[in-house]
Amino acid sequence: MSAILEHQKDLAHNLIDTLGFVRALHVANQYGWYAVAEEIMRLSPQPRPTIH
Repeated sequence: MSAILEHQKDLAHNLIDTLGFVRALHVANQYGWYAVAEEIMRLSPQPRPTIH
C-alpha cells in the first residue's frame, strides 16, 4: 500500500476517534478529503442496504 493511502486511512481513524463518525465525515468533506471520507464511510457501523 502506498504511503498516501496509508496516511488517508490513518487520518480517517484519527478523525473518527476524536470526533465520531458523523462529524469526522463532515470534516473530511468540508476539507475536500474525499478519499478520507470514503474510508470513514467504509468504517461506519451503520448497516448499508443490500442489493439483490
